[in-house]
Amino acid sequence: MPKHMPRLLTVCLTLSLAGCGGAGTYPVEGQLQWSDGTPAKELEGASLTFELPEKNTNSTGIVQPDGSFTLMTAAPGDGALPGTYKVVISERRQSAGGSQMAPMKSDSRYADREKTDLTAEVKPIKNTGPNKLILQIDRAK
Repeated sequence: MPKHMPRLLTVCLTLSLAGCGGAGTYPVEGQLQWSDGTPAKELEGASLTFELPEKNTNSTGIVQPDGSFTLMTAAPGDGALPGTYKVVISERRQSAGGSQMAPMKSDSRYADREKTDLTAEVKPIKNTGPNKLILQIDRAK
């Protein structure tokens, strides 16, 4: 092996680790609420996508029966990288018969990554529990 190979391998390994979220993820749990403060229980099963374009990453979660969610990036419950995210809500919209799309329950702007104005900040916390987020949204018009 040439003399420079061990150093080159060390540099490559260091750079690859830095690009893989070396800052780490932080736990995130939260709740979707309607603008009147009540839990958005009607959105059970909807998926949330927290997009962080400047770090070319996103984190996802599923809305539970009480409107709560937990985020994951690479593994369930691992959370998200620190930053301010754009949030997209994708509702399950199959009707009871399954043949038609049910009307949206939340305002349609949240389903469009270009139009959503819903944001959330994930902070780099240590040993103080997860980031706890309350996201207030408008109902469909």
